[in-house]
Amino acid sequence: MRRPYHRPFNIGLLCIYAWLLLIPVFGAGQSIIGGVINNYYKVSAINTAQSSLDVSSTTGLSLFDYVMIIQMKGAVVNTSNTSSFGTVTAYNDAGNYEINVICGIEPTRVYMLNKLSKTYDPVNGDVQIVRIPSYNDATVTSTLQAQPWDPVSGTGGVLAAMVLGTLTMQSDITATDDGYQGGAFKLLNGACSNFFSYTDYFYNTNAITNGGNYKGEGISDMGINYSGGRGPIANGGGGGNDHNTGGAGGGNLAAGGNGGNNASSVGCRGNFPGFGSLALSNAGNRIYMGGGGGTGHANNGGTTGGANGGGIVYIKATEVIGNGNSISANGSKGSSSVGDGASGAGGGGTIILDVTTYTGAVNVEAKGGSGGDEDNLNIAGRCYGTGGGGGGGVIFYTGSIPGSSTNSAVGGPAGLSSNGNPSSCNGATGATAGANGSINASYTVSVSNTPETFCNILLSSKYIALTVSKNNNDNAVLNWKLQGIESVNYFTIEKSTDGLVWKELGKINFQTNLIHYLYTDPATNTSGTCYRIKAMLSYGVKYYSNVTCANFTGSKNWLLIGNPVRDFIYINGLPLQPVHIELYDASGKLIQQYNRSIFMQPLQLNVSTISKGIYYIRCNGSVKPFVKN
Repeated sequence: MRRPYHRPFNIGLLCIYAWLLLIPVFGAGQSIIGGVINNYYKVSAINTAQSSLDVSSTTGLSLFDYVMIIQMKGAVVNTSNTSSFGTVTAYNDAGNYEINVICGIEPTRVYMLNKLSKTYDPVNGDVQIVRIPSYNDATVTSTLQAQPWDPVSGTGGVLAAMVLGTLTMQSDITATDDGYQGGAFKLLNGACSNFFSYTDYFYNTNAITNGGNYKGEGISDMGINYSGGRGPIANGGGGGNDHNTGGAGGGNLAAGGNGGNNASSVGCRGNFPGFGSLALSNAGNRIYMGGGGGTGHANNGGTTGGANGGGIVYIKATEVIGNGNSISANGSKGSSSVGDGASGAGGGGTIILDVTTYTGAVNVEAKGGSGGDEDNLNIAGRCYGTGGGGGGGVIFYTGSIPGSSTNSAVGGPAGLSSNGNPSSCNGATGATAGANGSINASYTVSVSNTPETFCNILLSSKYIALTVSKNNNDNAVLNWKLQGIESVNYFTIEKSTDGLVWKELGKINFQTNLIHYLYTDPATNTSGTCYRIKAMLSYGVKYYSNVTCANFTGSKNWLLIGNPVRDFIYINGLPLQPVHIELYDASGKLIQQYNRSIFMQPLQLNVSTISKGIYYIRCNGSVKPFVKN
């Protein structure tokens, strides 16, 4: 291959005008997707100074993956034994979320490319990282779904995807039933009395034989002492109290419905059903899953637990072809009953659609579930409580609401009682429907776009910042700096004149507490000769620095990331506005131009079609080299 040299840049004829979504794409062409496509990681600690998050494992994560960081819980609620029980007194960081990019990975730590835009509390609230897969174009051929929320691991409940081009729906996309869990079932005894009522707003249902059944789950973890009884837990519905009253519905930004009374004229009555969940506030752009429904009081085994709420769906795409399919995050129907109190429904979840164009019909739903029904078996005088309906969820469009979509965020109806004797026992028996949710246009997604200094300069522990300069003898002087790298054995200095074949020049041992390292290449160098540093770690992992070529210093106001590259080059630190970028080969020939509207960092350029070798990017008045592998 001819030795590369530099000459003045020319104006090329080829221009590529496209809108860039800034999505890392893994593989070209059409992707067939279905099932669970996300990975979920519980966060145990956060270092805001470095925008790093600690997790138990980083398996499945890659550099430049897009992720959603979201806190699922952490609110504080009123715990008094009054009608104020369950009211949120402090949201803290519950519901905070953002879209960010991974720029560094260690075995149990990830670094974000951009500064964390929200605050999070992994100690007092469940914080998780959700990996967002990215595609050029994608077709949903089997149901695309979220992994159900798991309150033990503190992960799940979120479905997120990014598509550079077109998302074609040949099947549904759903997080229905994947949100906060409904109340557990416990068989309580039938030692009821019409002269003594169980009226409390909370019980330790684990420790009692009667009283109130379990509440639905919400954005606050209250502990086992508050696990049962008619009071709600924020957006989680209250449980039915003795005797045979209905559980209440969960909710979201809309409240859930109350459970129904036991209005029997024979045997024990029950006038203290579960109270419907409370409507949450999304001040600060918070998002939530739908709350779980409360469990109806049961002493005959005639019901099961409360219903789950809907999860969270986030879709970013240039175009969605709906083909009449559905995107849903509905709450589920409360469990029905025979001879016991029925259970409450789940609240609707949250859907965020950041889509430019909608083609064809698509049905978008974040509905509350229906309350559990009651069968009185036509027994004279029996009239047991039905379940409360779930509150409607939230649908957000970043643009206008498309005319081709059918949208619903209605609250679920109360459960109905049947086979009553007398017939006046048929109907809702005091249970109420959940409140309607909302459908919103012009929503702004929480995205972090402020470059993180630690990651941009040092690119965390997986990178070594390398610069190359010339001394008076025209020798190349390599200067590299590292931070946060542990267990390094030695550095290998490598050189290439074509970007394909790398020659080892020498080795330098790692020295504890030494950050800056120097190496001089004694050979006379010409423009275009490139260098990189390889760090060999004690546990067998090797990390490479950026590739830096002699005689091209350029401005430091933006950085090339992921150099050397295969299919895509990433640029970070550009202003969030339209930019003009030029791509030159090693001879200085202009081969491509790009005009890009920047949504967030890093900007991505597809270079998969160019040949291997050394190239140069010109942008914002400066030039930087990269190597195409």
